[in-house]
Amino acid sequence: MGAIADLGTTLEAQLKQLDGEVEKLGEKAQKAGEDMKEEFKKQMDALEDQRKVLQQRLKELHSAGESASKELVKSAKKALQEMKTGVDKARKKFEEESAKK
Repeated sequence: MGAIADLGTTLEAQLKQLDGEVEKLGEKAQKAGEDMKEEFKKQMDALEDQRKVLQQRLKELHSAGESASKELVKSAKKALQEMKTGVDKARKKFEEESAKK
């Protein structure tokens, strides 16, 4: 496996981990009040958009193979970081709201 393929595999594994975290937050949010559910829905919609961007970057990486440009690699890493940040924000918001109750 080359460096780009390794990167793609790593990014996919991290995406799966983030998907798991989002799912756990979703389960907790379903047990929360209506206001929390509504806020969580907004955040999940934003995360889904970020996930689509990341999936597109991964697809482009796989298609380009080892000839992938540095810009494409940078873009894929940025998309992953943005999704991580979004998940962290959603988790923090949920924890803050849960602590209030």
